Amino acid sequence: MDNSVNKRVLVISNNVFSTQSNNGKTLSSLFRRVSVDNLAQLFFSSERPEKDLAYSYYRISDADVVRFFFSKEAKVGGCLRYEPAEGNRKGDKNIDLGSLKNYEVARLAREFFWQAAPWNNKELETWTQGFSPEIIFFCAGDSLFAYEIFQKVAKLAPDAKRVVYVTDDYILPRLKASPFWWFRRWLVVRAMRKTVADAHVFVTISKEMRTEYLKRLGKDSINVFNIPENLKIESFVKTPREDLILIYAGGLHFNRWKVLRKLGLALRKFNVVNGRSVKLKIFSQKCSERIINHMQIAGASEFCGALDAPGLRFELNDADVLVHVESFSRNCIESTRLSISTKLAEYVNIGSNILAVGPGKVSSMRFLQGRATCITSLSNMDNELAVFLVNPEKGSVNTDKADLENLRADFERAVFANS
Repeated sequence: MDNSVNKRVLVISNNVFSTQSNNGKTLSSLFRRVSVDNLAQLFFSSERPEKDLAYSYYRISDADVVRFFFSKEAKVGGCLRYEPAEGNRKGDKNIDLGSLKNYEVARLAREFFWQAAPWNNKELETWTQGFSPEIIFFCAGDSLFAYEIFQKVAKLAPDAKRVVYVTDDYILPRLKASPFWWFRRWLVVRAMRKTVADAHVFVTISKEMRTEYLKRLGKDSINVFNIPENLKIESFVKTPREDLILIYAGGLHFNRWKVLRKLGLALRKFNVVNGRSVKLKIFSQKCSERIINHMQIAGASEFCGALDAPGLRFELNDADVLVHVESFSRNCIESTRLSISTKLAEYVNIGSNILAVGPGKVSSMRFLQGRATCITSLSNMDNELAVFLVNPEKGSVNTDKADLENLRADFERAVFANS
């Protein structure tokens, strides 16, 4: 293919394009060869766009919906463009529904409010038809209203190619007792099945998801996860140090922070026994003080906050070992088993040693088999970590990126080629 893609692409997703947040980074990476002038996004969070990632945005958020029910004059959704942080209008503060995600009744109530709010208005129609997309790319999740909005937009651009992408699993059965969870799952499965059946292209994030969803939805898919630019800096000179620096750069959700804490404790034990000073530096978005304090292990691990794009590139190249972790808890395994972490393609591109800690059945860990030193049991972590740290160069490092390039080529061929 050419170095650029001359197609107008409208992306519909929960998260906005980003150079920092995981979901936003994945979406941005998939369309980095599409010129900004040909890229638009409709999204459903209260995030603000970053500069030079898309030409036009349309946002409908929980905050919009809530404001409408307090004031019928409030507008539900609207187009916006990038503005510097100090230009944010009052009222853009995100409404945190994180705690409500544990309550299925609340999530069903949220769907009712979205259903009743007048997001389906003339401004959305004008914005969509004004952009006139040739491709509509829908990142499908577990919000029912998103499927309805996608169907509405697709009707406004009937000639556009429809692409549906699933990055996390929301439809496989869980060990849940709540009848409300099972009811909401049934609604999501029904919406996803119809949306996938009508799509021209179906994309899943892993081989495991492709297999499972073929059985569940009756439609085959192609795989892609993250297609980052090459972050490796040739002839990079690492910062002088007394001992190894391990870097974790990613999210802390799904209890990954708990595994990082265990890794920090194991590092401290290794350092004491061997007279070493190996250190784990954790880079992630700001989280609670309680979680930060749990991850801070004196003489072993340190929470260092978030990184911008240049900072991430520097730290990944400066690291001796790149770290990935997955939780061993049953609930987290159910949620992450079919997904692949955004940062893994970035890690592979760097070509450094990778240390992975997590259950072997999770797709991210399966992807890293043959590319990393994988510790798949917490009970034996101290011993396996010690063996690795004595001579990390003996770790399994596969720098062959051919399969990643093949995924990218297959994705671009399916999505951007003429129907």
